Amino acid sequence: MVAYKSQRATPQADGRATATAHPRRSKGPVDRRTTPRVMKQSLRRALAPLVLFLVSSVALPGCAYIRAESARSSSYEQALDTYVIKKPLKEVWESVSTADGPWSHLFFNGLAFTWKDVGEYHAVTDKRSDRLKTGWGLEIENVWYEAEGEDLGDGCRVRYYKVTETTTISQGKRSSPSTRRDRDLEMEIELVKYFDPAAAAKIEADGEKAAQAAN
Repeated sequence: MVAYKSQRATPQADGRATATAHPRRSKGPVDRRTTPRVMKQSLRRALAPLVLFLVSSVALPGCAYIRAESARSSSYEQALDTYVIKKPLKEVWESVSTADGPWSHLFFNGLAFTWKDVGEYHAVTDKRSDRLKTGWGLEIENVWYEAEGEDLGDGCRVRYYKVTETTTISQGKRSSPSTRRDRDLEMEIELVKYFDPAAAAKIEADGEKAAQAAN
């Protein structure tokens, strides 16, 4: 296909007409406010408040939950640090292996019935081992629980701990294990319930008040 330019006849002095090209119209100056790059920047500025609102809507509930749980744990710990079970340690120790948290984490991890004494008023469960492949090697995690009793003369206290031992194997080399020992306050409250349900209920109620006050 041949493209032809638009032409018009222009009269000459002798009366003959000759064809001349139609002059092109000037596009005029470019409005830079409508270029794709500028429009994209304007759109980002317009949407920024909305994005910030959506992020805040997601993040704030999470932060509130963390604050509440931290306040609850602090309340539990303070109460349990001063509470004394008004029973001889020997009697209380017989119930140590039956206490569990409200979510039965020992039972579901297969550790509920594996307690054994390893010292005077010191008991441990069997270990549960998990293996996880990571970007830097193989991570081996061993988890077990411990209980320690303290005789106070007029009563006793029992502390529960979750122990996590992590070892990494990378390029055929095994790292030295790192051990983390976290106090399990929920299990301590469950043990108190066996001997003093009213005291345990007050500890939990005070913890709930602290959690609500933190929000």
